[in-house]
Amino acid sequence: MKSAPVSLAFKERGVEETLLHTGQHYDPELSQVFFEDLKLDPPAR
Repeated sequence: MKSAPVSLAFKERGVEETLLHTGQHYDPELSQVFFEDLKLDPPAR
């Protein structure tokens, strides 16, 4: 997730962000690990 540092910086500054999941990694087991490891909020879709 190349955007993780940007998302975390937004969060620190109180900037609202809407994250969309493209479905590139269609297996929830594969994509969920990125959100957990990078401490990102779950995608809106």
